[in-house]
Amino acid sequence: MSKSKLRVVLFVLCILIFGLNIYAAEPAGDDSSITINEDETYVFITGDFSNYSDPDGNALTSIRIASDVLLGSLTNGESPIIVGNTYNIGDLSYTPVLNANGDNYASFTYYLVDSEGEVSLSPNTMTINVTSVNDAPVITGTISLSTSEDTPLTITIDDVTYTDDNYEGSATYSLIIQDGTNYTHEGNTITPT
Repeated sequence: MSKSKLRVVLFVLCILIFGLNIYAAEPAGDDSSITINEDETYVFITGDFSNYSDPDGNALTSIRIASDVLLGSLTNGESPIIVGNTYNIGDLSYTPVLNANGDNYASFTYYLVDSEGEVSLSPNTMTINVTSVNDAPVITGTISLSTSEDTPLTITIDDVTYTDDNYEGSATYSLIIQDGTNYTHEGNTITPT
């Protein structure tokens, strides 16, 4: 083989070897957990996915869902996620069931996906802890009350019916009258005008 043909072969061989990314490696990470408040929707961020590493230095951009949550809803924007699909992390959100809470409340499994589309070899688990929030009691009805014009009427807690999702036993409640039309008030005493 002539020297010029040998140089061409070596040149082509070098291009082939260095043109291939034979060192591409998959990203890796650990199981993760987040803590959120009940009754709120949480939007995931890249930092929620623990100890992300990528030998190639590629950024974490998305995850591939391996299993869905059993409680609440994991969504991509407004749409439910589909197991097996890949989603941008900032588009994923989680909403617990209304007024529900607890440690290890929900979880899902996922694969990490880097900016070059490389996928982690094994799935990780995201555990979601939901913190209880004190919900205000809700007035569900009133008893019939009447008074003459310009005659004050005091309203008490016993004059309304209410629910409170936070207490199953007894609790102390107070009633606060707010400004409105056709009456004035001082404390819990109203006077029709």
